[in-house]
Amino acid sequence: MKHLTRLSPLALSFTRVLLAVLWGGSMQSLFAQQLATMRLDGPMSTAAISPDGRFVAANIGSSRQKPDGSWSSTESIQVLELAASRVVAKIDLPSVAFLKDGPLASTDGFIGYCGGGKYVAAYDEIGNVYVLNARNLEIQSQIELGEMQHVGVLGTRRMGCSANSNLLAVASYGGQFGAGMIQVFDLISGHQIAEAHDVPSGKVFRQISLSPDGSRLAVLLETPKRTPVQGPNIEVRKTDGLTVLTRLTTGDVPNGLTFSGNSEIITAQGGATGRDSRRRGIQLWNVESGKEMKRYTDASGDVEWPISSSADGTRILGFIPTFRECRFCNGLEGRRDVKEQRFAVWNKATGVVIYRSEPFMPIVEPLGPQPILSQDGTTAMVYWPDNVITPRLFPLP
Repeated sequence: MKHLTRLSPLALSFTRVLLAVLWGGSMQSLFAQQLATMRLDGPMSTAAISPDGRFVAANIGSSRQKPDGSWSSTESIQVLELAASRVVAKIDLPSVAFLKDGPLASTDGFIGYCGGGKYVAAYDEIGNVYVLNARNLEIQSQIELGEMQHVGVLGTRRMGCSANSNLLAVASYGGQFGAGMIQVFDLISGHQIAEAHDVPSGKVFRQISLSPDGSRLAVLLETPKRTPVQGPNIEVRKTDGLTVLTRLTTGDVPNGLTFSGNSEIITAQGGATGRDSRRRGIQLWNVESGKEMKRYTDASGDVEWPISSSADGTRILGFIPTFRECRFCNGLEGRRDVKEQRFAVWNKATGVVIYRSEPFMPIVEPLGPQPILSQDGTTAMVYWPDNVITPRLFPLP
């Protein structure tokens, strides 16, 4: 094995400054966006950052079609330590080997650090959730969700776990003629503790979020065609029994929601209002009163999903794409392309921007980058779904 030449601190400092000049970026953005010298084994469906910002857990899978038309798929959970450019552990998910009818789909994947970072929950995309002990990465429990009920339309699942409790929530929707359902599970035992089927008429579940202490579940509602919901479009429920506590009305179609602390939620607004920027931005809502508390906007672009928050609710992160309008594209029907993508982190109480990233390069379509804030609020991560680009970590001031 060849040995790498170790640079002196002075030479290393000069090299970093030279690279910063060549890249045309600040020193802060250079250090934040350094790529790990490693290559992923396959495309990620999802990734999660550990509560302390040190490790990244990624759901990595691949599919190969055989000559007889059947599919051979592999899927694993890999824990990466990007600072050391190494794979700490790799856990193969056995159930995906039984997928013969089609390739893996990356749209419904989920992975998350739960219960104060003690557990890693990973959805294998064919109906099973594996709960791993984050310390030794052994399988703690397995939750079998089974096949979804749907007629002619592929079903979707959205899920999330609680930062500080041992709960996992799953929202299922089986298409226009299918059944909607919310379930809450205990991660340690794998047992279901609550279930609800009372989907409001004409609405479906789009996103869900558990409060850090696991006492409440926020549900974002929409119509199957993503048109504005008449009346309340957000429900806040108790996880114990899933009874409705509060209903909120945002007046448009949010791109997503998440808890920020235990008594407030944030939404990314503006999906249904076109170019009207007055409704764009991140909005803060009180779950007790259902009233808007604060609005965070950005002058350089529209704030859209994804959004995330530190577990204590002091910091929030929003994804900020800048668009290019091409009025004569797409057969003169027009087209809206993404010009650049970045994220920002706000102090929730003051609304002050703590950090604003440089634009991400390269821009990967169609899913684009997914920025996430660590639970302790000290680190942001950006990963690219359905791609082999190494996740990037951004230390925050």
